[in-house]
Amino acid sequence: MEKIVLLGEPLLRLSPEGYQRFAQADRLLMHFGGAEANVAVCLAGLGKEACFVGKVPDNALGEAFKASMRKYGVYTDYVVSGEGRLGIYYLENGMSVRPSSVIYDRANSAMSNAECSEFDWKAIFRGAEWFHLSGITPVISEKAAELSLCAVMYAKEYGIPVSFDLNYRAKLWQTDIEKKQAVMAKIAEYADYCFGNALDACRTMGYQDNNLCFEKEEFEAYISEKSTKRMAEAYGFDGVFFTVRDNISASDNKLSAKGFYQGKFYQTDSYSLHIADRVGSGDAFAAGIIYGLTKKLSAQKILETGLAAGAIAHTIPGDMTVTSIEELNAVMENKGSGRVVR
Repeated sequence: MEKIVLLGEPLLRLSPEGYQRFAQADRLLMHFGGAEANVAVCLAGLGKEACFVGKVPDNALGEAFKASMRKYGVYTDYVVSGEGRLGIYYLENGMSVRPSSVIYDRANSAMSNAECSEFDWKAIFRGAEWFHLSGITPVISEKAAELSLCAVMYAKEYGIPVSFDLNYRAKLWQTDIEKKQAVMAKIAEYADYCFGNALDACRTMGYQDNNLCFEKEEFEAYISEKSTKRMAEAYGFDGVFFTVRDNISASDNKLSAKGFYQGKFYQTDSYSLHIADRVGSGDAFAAGIIYGLTKKLSAQKILETGLAAGAIAHTIPGDMTVTSIEELNAVMENKGSGRVVR
């Protein structure tokens, strides 16, 4: 097995059934998630030894989160327990012209108060081939920022490649923007691979490319070959990968991917998707890319594998994408036709 370490905040998702509004609902469905946890589950399904690291409350919900991760084959022995609560987010699933809506309730979570000294990094990184972190974790609290920076520093000390998903979430960027950007930029110094485009870099790290600024330019400027290459060079990334979404409606999207890797720019055709649940699709995309990178696939195959994983994620209710490399290969071979497997 090949061990991949992921650090992040465990979350509980509560949603009305189907496409109900909160005002209509008399019950809420429960799913566990969190960006890095979602990546871990997808990687485990692809045959990787996914090792999730985080902090949960010392109660039944914390134990239920760990049990859920173990159910999907994710290693949880380095998840610590302590004071605090499990972060929650409420999701109202959109449909057609009505977009989905998220309400966060994660203040003072156990993970937001976790400290570097609570984790045995030498044991965590023993035998690891990869470390992954998202840009959500460092901005939930000052302690989480310190923990995230500590983790990437240990990963580099042990010679482990680091991938960093910028994962901009506007509701987490309402205050202390420059301070958060400084933390994110510092973490990026230790990252080898980045998930996100130049617009994400502008928002989360204060990145500027001459006159390229997210307040001034059209979106197409941020996903061009030129801007992606310059972003990679600015931070010393070995690879930059991101999806491109055409929002036809909340129910139907087209999804493609672009990337800059080994000095060249790559892009894919698009999948036409009818969406069951799009939360976690970016995490599945990251998992597919990480799988491809660790398996040393060709650059185009890496990007196609990531896109296939992200596409499949849209068809599965809940945050976590349960899939296999056989299913990804079948989707790529059939170009997302959805034909019955007999």
